[in-house]
Amino acid sequence: MRYLITSSVLVILAASSSSVQGQDWSGFYVGVHGGGSAATGVNEATLAGGRLPTFNAGDEIAMSGMLGGVFAGINMMTDTMLLGIEGDVGVGTVEGTFKDFTFDTESITSTIDWNAHLRGRIGVAVDNALFYLAGGLAVASNSVVVDAANLGDDEDSAMHVGWTIGGGVELALTENVVARAEYLYDDYGSADYSLFGSNWSQDINSHTVRVGLSFRP
Repeated sequence: MRYLITSSVLVILAASSSSVQGQDWSGFYVGVHGGGSAATGVNEATLAGGRLPTFNAGDEIAMSGMLGGVFAGINMMTDTMLLGIEGDVGVGTVEGTFKDFTFDTESITSTIDWNAHLRGRIGVAVDNALFYLAGGLAVASNSVVVDAANLGDDEDSAMHVGWTIGGGVELALTENVVARAEYLYDDYGSADYSLFGSNWSQDINSHTVRVGLSFRP
């Protein structure tokens, strides 16, 4: 992630020295996005006892899946430099399962079913391309299902609130239609769950690559 951020900063600094004037990126826009996420759920306390799956502090659930949704934002331009703010919401399934190998029928499944971001953006325009960095607030709704064999199933859901950082590039296809590709690192932070009467917490982070298409009125 550090390599990505450093490279993006160098691109912006190098491009900002150019006097090339291109697409006007200022104003309001709306669009759609979609992509793939690889996430990790990290246990912060041991969940065990009786016929519960043993999930120790530090154990991880590898999660993966797809999310898609909508975004909207507004840009301001100063010469070739851009400042903006953008919000987005995505729905889908990013899921993973941890199995207790002592009792192979027992498991814990963690699932992100939607997320949202509110990000500030800074970038530089070169001809009909825009290179940018973005960061801010990240939110995810996650559910956890425990299959505890003789005890049956139990589940709970929680909202994770954390931060995001990333970068990307946009390409103006016409004066009003813009395509984009971007990377996001999301640290959704920790949230608490109640499972079979036991308190349990999970910290979630994810890496996402997604594409989008937006329209500027």
